[in-house]
Amino acid sequence: MILMIATLLRNIFYAMLLTVTGLTSCQHTLIQATDNIDNIKKNRAFYFNTSGNDANDGSKHKPWKTITKLNNTKLLPGDTVYFEGGQSFSGSILLTAEDAGTMDKPIIITY
Repeated sequence: MILMIATLLRNIFYAMLLTVTGLTSCQHTLIQATDNIDNIKKNRAFYFNTSGNDANDGSKHKPWKTITKLNNTKLLPGDTVYFEGGQSFSGSILLTAEDAGTMDKPIIITY
């Protein structure tokens, strides 16, 4: 039962840490979800296509169009930026210290 509850919580809150604490037999087992959202974020993905639109949400099905949109987006550790292969994008990608990844969660720019 405890394992099922922990598995359910993990599936629902996969970006959270679960701590299971066993109590005495007359007490219930406590399952505490520790929300550590500042340190554990869902990795985001942004897509670019020359037929996209910067007013889109940057998803795979509604990609952005210009590097200017990327330069105006704060990248977070674990983010991935995908440029559609075989296409040309004008401009320079400007990354600052605010766009830094980590050893465990680098920022990836790929096609």
